[in-house]
Amino acid sequence: MTVLLTGLAILVITAIAAAIVVKRYLKPVDVWNIPVENPETFTSLDSNLVKLGLNGDLSCRDFDYIFTYLLQGIHSYSSKNHARIIYPGISGTRGTVVEGLEGFARTAVLLATWLKSGKPKKVALFTGETFDIEHHILTGLIHGTSPTSAEYWGDITHLDQRIVEAADISIALWLMKDQVKSCLSEDQIDNVLTWLAMANNKEIYG
Repeated sequence: MTVLLTGLAILVITAIAAAIVVKRYLKPVDVWNIPVENPETFTSLDSNLVKLGLNGDLSCRDFDYIFTYLLQGIHSYSSKNHARIIYPGISGTRGTVVEGLEGFARTAVLLATWLKSGKPKKVALFTGETFDIEHHILTGLIHGTSPTSAEYWGDITHLDQRIVEAADISIALWLMKDQVKSCLSEDQIDNVLTWLAMANNKEIYG
């Protein structure tokens, strides 16, 4: 009888501990999947990209083509206020808000590096449109870090994928610190820094 009661007590304690962990670390996913159409534009662009991939000796013009191809994708799949980029394909497990943040953060470093190297901030796309790289990054930062924006990236919590993306955002922010200081208001800069600061002292995997 004593052994049985001890076993039940252990089960109860384990269940309580599990409930605490779930409540603390697990969050509901906003939306599992958003259908994203693949524009016909990319059909011909993809075939050209494959040809470049088969060429082992790429020229500066080839690299410009690849960069413009990436910009075309960013332009095609960006949200209205640029804070999220959701590409076609099978969705992950963290929901569309985090995946949209991933799309922005992981390309922001590339784009910020382009600007830092002295390249033009406006690039002509294959569709004839013009993509303003500086506007894209700064607008995305403003809306992604503003709690009142519909495209807010969300608060950073323990074991959160946003911690990873905050690292890329920090790099892009550092590369564009002059533009940030001159183009963003004090409140907007405060929002960016407040959002990044939430990554401090958070538990991470591993």
